[in-house]
Amino acid sequence: MALHISKNQVKGGLLFLFSIAILWAGIHFFKEEGVQMLQLQGVFEKTDRAWLFLGLILVFSYVGLHAWMYQLSFQALGAKPAFAAMMRLYLKRNFLSVFLPAGFISSQTFFSKQTARSAGVSEQDVWSASGIFSVAALLSMVVVVAPALGWLLGRQILPGGAAAAFGLFSLILLVLAAFLLNLARRGRIYQWLAVKYPVITGRLDGLNWQRFDGRYFIYAVLASCLVEIVGIFHVWLSVKAVGGTPSWEMAFAGYLAVLVVLMTAPLLRGIGAVEALLAWVLMHLGIDTLTAVAAALLFRFFEFWLVLMLSIPAFLFRPGNLFLRLAPSVLLFLLGGIGIVSGLTPSIPERAGVLGDYLPLEAIHASAALSVTVGFLLMGASFYLYRGLRSAWWFALIMSIIALLSHLVKGFDYEEASWALLTLSALVYQHREYHVKTDIGWLQRLWGPVLIMAGSSLLLGTLGFYLLQHPHFGADFGWKQSFLLALQSFILLEPASLQALTPFGSEFLGLIHLLGGLSLLVLAYALFRPLLPYVGDATLDREKAIHLVEQYGNSALDYFKTYPDKQFYFPRNGQSFVSYKSTARYALALENPVAPNEQLLRDSVLEFDGFCRRNGLRSIYFRIPEASAPLYRSMGKSLLPLGQEAILNLAHFSLEGKERKALRNALHKMERENYVFVVHEAPQNSRLLQQLRAVSDDWLRMLHRNELSFSQGVFDESQLRDQTILTVENADGKIMAFLNLIPGAHAEEGNFDLMRRTSDAPTGTMDFLYTHLFQHLKDKGFSQCNLGLVPMSGLDSPSTLSENLMKLAYERVPRFSAYKSLRFFKEKFNPVWETKYIAYDNQLDLMNLPIMLDQVVRNG
Repeated sequence: MALHISKNQVKGGLLFLFSIAILWAGIHFFKEEGVQMLQLQGVFEKTDRAWLFLGLILVFSYVGLHAWMYQLSFQALGAKPAFAAMMRLYLKRNFLSVFLPAGFISSQTFFSKQTARSAGVSEQDVWSASGIFSVAALLSMVVVVAPALGWLLGRQILPGGAAAAFGLFSLILLVLAAFLLNLARRGRIYQWLAVKYPVITGRLDGLNWQRFDGRYFIYAVLASCLVEIVGIFHVWLSVKAVGGTPSWEMAFAGYLAVLVVLMTAPLLRGIGAVEALLAWVLMHLGIDTLTAVAAALLFRFFEFWLVLMLSIPAFLFRPGNLFLRLAPSVLLFLLGGIGIVSGLTPSIPERAGVLGDYLPLEAIHASAALSVTVGFLLMGASFYLYRGLRSAWWFALIMSIIALLSHLVKGFDYEEASWALLTLSALVYQHREYHVKTDIGWLQRLWGPVLIMAGSSLLLGTLGFYLLQHPHFGADFGWKQSFLLALQSFILLEPASLQALTPFGSEFLGLIHLLGGLSLLVLAYALFRPLLPYVGDATLDREKAIHLVEQYGNSALDYFKTYPDKQFYFPRNGQSFVSYKSTARYALALENPVAPNEQLLRDSVLEFDGFCRRNGLRSIYFRIPEASAPLYRSMGKSLLPLGQEAILNLAHFSLEGKERKALRNALHKMERENYVFVVHEAPQNSRLLQQLRAVSDDWLRMLHRNELSFSQGVFDESQLRDQTILTVENADGKIMAFLNLIPGAHAEEGNFDLMRRTSDAPTGTMDFLYTHLFQHLKDKGFSQCNLGLVPMSGLDSPSTLSENLMKLAYERVPRFSAYKSLRFFKEKFNPVWETKYIAYDNQLDLMNLPIMLDQVVRNG
């Protein structure tokens, strides 16, 4: 079998080999110069820390300027993306640019879809803004680098051979300008690209030049010029930090050498070659070998390695990231475990000896016991922190500070103290995620009993220690010492100087510990009990919601928004409402709020989010229509495709044609066997409802499931009595299948809810029912029929991990095979498919979604 190697594989292999050759050349240069790592270590140990710190500050300026360039590039197109989002975009693309051919340019094509979602713009705008960013970066070389190169040549700082480099550099810029001009005028280069690479010209054609604001483009060029200036200063600073004597001529020359390599290196951003050429230039200008190499390595640490390390958190720490949301709870739990282990193990003698000169021994022993107690409290609080309680956040913050101090006092355990400091930082950074309120009323009701229990326990403990004294504990205690011993025992500390000598003394200590533990548990329950949302008069709220649906309803789900299982939130505008169901931690809203226009819809979402935060709930929006997806993204929400809804155009539906042959055969078979389609207009009598109940129960038994509600109805005789029922019946009048028509918000769209059949219904029953349903709706003047949602279907091009997992489950997991069958059944009618979404705030919401949905959809 012959081995086929494509041109792209050959090209990629040559690029890789060329990059390895560049890296080898750099290593060979250092080897030939006799540079030893041990010698370099001595140079780095003498690095001036002040200059090093300034270099680190400039690194953050370097990253921030690139993010500002992206922001200005988007603003040139009329968009207003967040600065933090642009910084993440730059860091991600910078990371990829190391591993891509022509990385600076090719990396601009990545993360376009994610950026479009987060910035609330089109993917075309992301492409256009990325192009503006690239052009601004190249033009800054004309503004800063080209004059600098000419200045260096004029002062004869560089060797004469550099004149050729200056000429080549100028030629490259002229060619680039001619290339861009040809594209703008749709010249021959544009025509060639249109044939060979139509995607590129398609992107160019999609750019709306009428909304292009040249001011922001100029600002982007100026920001890029500042990037070049930071790079020049980094060269100067690197030489200064390692003990050299820099000059601005040296900094300009060194930075130009770096740019030469970056513009020509195909891969890996010139690793090895940049360091070698920069060191060579510095040596040529009078810096000794060791200092030149050390300065070159330090420069690359500033502008390459450190920026590369900063790129990694950009992938992990994005808004709503599950890792970020769980980090404080995990860190707190581990801090508690560390505190327990640390408190039960002896301190390092050398550290304890130093502390003994400044602190009394009793304080050191007490801090060890405190570490154990605080450790248990932190581990318990981590659970409530995970649930998002604000009171748990405050408690964790205070306990972490106490843990930090106790670790330092116990034995100057800076390792444990560092972990406590890390936990504190995570708590402060994520403080906005903890907004679930405590039920103050419940806390007020329990505050008195807790105080009485605590006061009684302390009084009992104080009297006990004072009266029992020597016979049971081998010591005489005064009133003050008795109170302190009672207090320590009450909060579950074991005083180092206290030891029970008799069984009664041990039982007494156990009693105080028990009373203290019970008091703390009751207090913790009251402190961490979440506030439950206020529920108004359900009957009046439902009547108001029905009235608003009649005025402003425009969705097939509006009927279910006023279903008896729903709760309602009415915003201040008085013209809209949100239909939802709540659990202990979440409020699941059914689709969009009912509102007269998009602005009030947006305001209603924001108000409902605020209502949920005030009441300790997190909001999620279920079955959002595709047309509303940009609106939710503009509010900072993430979207997950839920599935697709089928809409049938009744005017185009026909039984004619080859593709309808199987459907016609099924209908003829049902008719030959004397099955009939019957329309039962409302109101329905009790006998029919009893027959429908039997069919429904048989259907539920057949599927081994209970009734599910929320975005669909349940078998409710009070609802069905006033609805039109369509049935398939045999010759004896037995109902084999039925569905119920429900009111719709669109006058031209027919909708139904329940669709159920008996276990002994013949093959083709549902085809028979659906086909006659379509004809019935057409006769009633409807132009289309909503066939309902097929969950998890329609994910042809997944772009996130969640979407890929959903697509994999839909296609491969047997449990979800029913959805594939449902999709196949509805596909035979040739409907139009519309994607529906779930809108949520962070990945923790997504992780909790299955449990929360299960709680919401279970009837009763």
